Formats: sequence, structure tokens, C-alpha cells
Amino acid sequence: MVVLALQEAALGCGCQVHHAGPFLLSCTHGASRGCVAFKAEVCHLSTGGGASNNKTSNGVRYTRLWGAPLAFRDIATQISKDLEL
Repeated sequence: MVVLALQEAALGCGCQVHHAGPFLLSCTHGASRGCVAFKAEVCHLSTGGGASNNKTSNGVRYTRLWGAPLAFRDIATQISKDLEL
């Protein structure tokens, strides 16, 4: 469910999206000089302290493969805002 929401957010931001695994998307965005390729992985994040209070929530880890760092930061920020985890 979170992967589908991530895919919709990335597509809505103009990315080309391909499933690279059950929880992993491979994305490209932009054209020419502003083009960037990255992976977006849905993962579990632990919150709270101790074994009895340990809660998990979903998060997204972005990894830039190539392209301008600023273009990567901008598109990852835009996708994250649209995703609203």
C-alpha cells in the first residue's frame, strides 16, 4: 500500500518509475542537465525505547544513483511532501 502511494507521488512529480523489487522503485526525473536517477525504498523505522515500547512506522529511503545533487534533493523533497507519511 505504501509502495503504491510512493509510486503515485513519484509519477505525480513527473518521474519515470519502474519496480526494482517488492519495496523498491527505480526512478528518473528531468531532462538533459537536470536529469537525475535514484532509488526509493520503503522501509520500517523503529521508534521508542526498549523492547516493550518499540513501535514501527513506514519511511522512505532515497538513494541518488547519478545526476545533480541539488536536482535529487529537490525531487526527493517534493515526493516526500506529496507522500505525507
